[in-house]
Amino acid sequence: MNKIKIFFADDSEYVEETSINNGSRHDVIVQIGDTLYNPAIYCIETLTQEFREAEFNNQIYEIDNALILVKEVNKKEVIRTILFLYKIIWKKNIKGVLDYFPTYEI
Repeated sequence: MNKIKIFFADDSEYVEETSINNGSRHDVIVQIGDTLYNPAIYCIETLTQEFREAEFNNQIYEIDNALILVKEVNKKEVIRTILFLYKIIWKKNIKGVLDYFPTYEI
C-alpha cells in the first residue's frame, strides 16, 4: 500500500481562519505514492450557496472534479476526511493531477 502525505500550501493561522469563514480551501495537496492530487475542500453550506447563486444568475454551476466535502473547513477535519477517503476510495484507481496534465521537461 502506498504512503499518503497531506500538504497545505499555506499553513498560516490567517489562511486557516479565512478558509473556515469562506467554507472552502484550495491549497491542499495530497500525495499517494508518486501521484499528486489537488482536491477542492468545501463545506456543504458553501457548495449550496455557490450553486444557488449560479442558478439565480441563470448560469451553469461548474463543480470541481476533485471535490471533498467536510463538516468544517479546518485543518483537523480536512486531514481526518482525506484519511478516511484514502482508506475507503483512493485505494481504487483514481486519477491524479499528472494523469490530466502531462509534464514536460525543458
